[in-house]
Amino acid sequence: KNMRRRQEAALREAEGERERAKAWAAAEKESVKKWVEEQRALIRKDRHKAANAALLASRKASRERQDEDGNEEEELKAELEEMRLEMKKMKVEAEEARKLKEQVRKQERMINALKRGDANANTTANGKVGDTGKHRQALGDRTSKENVQQR
Repeated sequence: KNMRRRQEAALREAEGERERAKAWAAAEKESVKKWVEEQRALIRKDRHKAANAALLASRKASRERQDEDGNEEEELKAELEEMRLEMKKMKVEAEEARKLKEQVRKQERMINALKRGDANANTTANGKVGDTGKHRQALGDRTSKENVQQR
């Protein structure tokens, strides 16, 4: 009888331990399940943060490229304007040079005519009459004409 009681007590104790082990396993399973869900939520959150950071970096790079393109465009416009001003300046200088060359040609014709002793020395090649004031009077004594011929 004693042995039977011990066996029954051992059996009840084993059943109780089995139930405690089942409860511990269920609690552990719930704990692990909760931890897994937390980790998955953290992973989703980190992925979302990384995607947002990549999107922001992409937008920032795009804006910087646009700013650089805008700056480059402004620089090109400024350079183009400088070139236009330089061209205008060159045109004005070329026109002035052309006028000076024409004046030199006229004066050379006048000098050559004076050297030859032409009466109409102050008449230009296109038939226009030049200034007949003091220049002619200076040549009246022939000293200026002789200086021109010596050159």
